[in-house]
Amino acid sequence: MDVPTNVSSEFPTHLNCMASVSSNYDVFVDPDTTRYLNFTTQDWNETDLEEVLCFEQPVLEFPLLFCIVVYILYNVIFIIGLFGNLVVVYIILWSGSKSVKTVGNYFLANLALGDILIAGLSIPFGYIAILWQYWPFGLLFCHLVNPAKTVGVFVSSYTLIALAVDRYFAVCNNTRL
Repeated sequence: MDVPTNVSSEFPTHLNCMASVSSNYDVFVDPDTTRYLNFTTQDWNETDLEEVLCFEQPVLEFPLLFCIVVYILYNVIFIIGLFGNLVVVYIILWSGSKSVKTVGNYFLANLALGDILIAGLSIPFGYIAILWQYWPFGLLFCHLVNPAKTVGVFVSSYTLIALAVDRYFAVCNNTRL
């Protein structure tokens, strides 16, 4: 099947739906037919346009007070997590003291970098997408945020393993901690 060359932002007016936000989703609708391109699988699928363009009301509706509390708590956690981990990295990597530059502290700096990835990508993007019940950040961030969050989790996990192995050998070999 051929891919249409023109991208039209006009959608059928008889559809009572949120067609204006459809650019945030991973489909491209061919305006001449009832085909759509699924960007995830790169397949053209035949379907009814209402299936592609119409987004039903959110499944869950959260009370306003709950949303306000979630926004406040997540933003506080985001700011404290980002700021605290940046301070740890700064102190360990740019401190002039030789006593701070140990293998264990470099592991802690690496752990803080993984936590910066998680705090910077999981918290702000995750809770907004859950509360709003759609992905408002566009296709590029859709493809970048989830792999980066996964990298942050693996960095933190494997750094903890390396730190535990380092401490095990330090205790077993009776070296200075």
